[in-house]
Amino acid sequence: MRPRTVLTALLVLATVTTAVAAPEKPPTFAGSWDIHLIRGEKDVPRVCQGALEFQETPRGWVGVIRFRRFLGHKLHRLDDLEVLRDGFTGRLSTRKVSCMLKGTLEKDSLSGSADFGGDDWFKWKACRPGAFFEPGIRSHSNRMRGNAKQLRLLPKPLETLVIEARDAASDALVVMKKGRIVVDRSYGYSREPIPLMELTEFVTGFGVAMLLHEKKIPSLDEPMATWYPEWKDGPRAKITLRHVLTHTSGILPRPADEKSADKPAAKNDGIATALSLEPSKEPGAKWVRNPDLLPLLAGLFPRTVKKPMDAYLAKKLHRTLRIEKWTWERDAAGTPRAGTGLAMASGDLARLGRVIVDEGASAGKTLVAKKWIELFSSPATDRAPDQGLAWRLIRKGDGPVEGLAIRGRLGQWLVVLPESKLVAVRLRRSRDVRDDETDDYDLALFLELLRATLK
Repeated sequence: MRPRTVLTALLVLATVTTAVAAPEKPPTFAGSWDIHLIRGEKDVPRVCQGALEFQETPRGWVGVIRFRRFLGHKLHRLDDLEVLRDGFTGRLSTRKVSCMLKGTLEKDSLSGSADFGGDDWFKWKACRPGAFFEPGIRSHSNRMRGNAKQLRLLPKPLETLVIEARDAASDALVVMKKGRIVVDRSYGYSREPIPLMELTEFVTGFGVAMLLHEKKIPSLDEPMATWYPEWKDGPRAKITLRHVLTHTSGILPRPADEKSADKPAAKNDGIATALSLEPSKEPGAKWVRNPDLLPLLAGLFPRTVKKPMDAYLAKKLHRTLRIEKWTWERDAAGTPRAGTGLAMASGDLARLGRVIVDEGASAGKTLVAKKWIELFSSPATDRAPDQGLAWRLIRKGDGPVEGLAIRGRLGQWLVVLPESKLVAVRLRRSRDVRDDETDDYDLALFLELLRATLK
């Protein structure tokens, strides 16, 4: 090789090496941060959440801070602000609040302490508003991280999704693609299980699919009287399991005033209440969502596998999906509430949604055969185009099914888009009436933002 050629090759190699080894852009305090005070393992009250913002000017650094209601949503300047390369100190002083803030910058997160004088101090953490992960969240076998760009999710729309969920007072947001979690935010709250409200019906339906898979139930068209002899005579003898799963039993929901007049024992015994109801329509003739009949689904488990529904699913799902913790309320008769009684962490619910994406399998084990996943995820009655078997579907008119979109009160959402291998969970706790009244973040917007990440 000629000397000039060798020199050229070395220069090219040096250029490439320099480009690869170029240091990353150093972290900076500048810009906005979401901040929350840490109070042990308990949920952080909304008053302890807020925003912190820094700006570098020709005269030095300027910092402002606000907390939800704690400071009346108003921005207050940090006095005596001193910003070093990787830390800062500043003083907040108002008529109601006085404290010293100390913070340390590490990559793209902040952490520190707020000293209110004496022994009254709290730790705090802060991250960028659109950050996909919060400080302190690490990858492990139960929460495998994924890179949004590598998984072909557009970062900007994903960032918008995170910020919109924050501004709608969400407690948890998880987005998973191909089994990798690309967003895991708790917005400052603990990661304890959150009541799923009506999303409980999704898990109940999954349990029924497991019974069908294990052939503990012979058919979807088996009369409910097979398990409940009280219905073997009269119009109720025609009601099948399919009718209950698709809310086409012909039994209409009881009026609210009738429910309020129930005796406590009858009100809390879901199966006894359901068995006392009579159809006013021919089974299969009309779709009307009736949560009063859902306890009958929970009652199938002790009648087929000799175990309560919660115990059966705990044994079948906990080990396989590595669900860390859940709680399931029971009624006065000891039956797990099939419609609204389950509380689960957002990441655990996302893993259950992934089973739908993976056609009934998890960790190489088949929980439910593919045919049952497809059946439960398909239109199940011509009386409601978005009604599957216990699950609600995403459809545009008579178009094909895009996936599942199950929702619950307070703004609980589970979205599964199998073709895109995408699962999203948004959960929320109710803390006061004002939060519920001002929450205009609806499922349609959530779906729109999710779809935007795929374009």
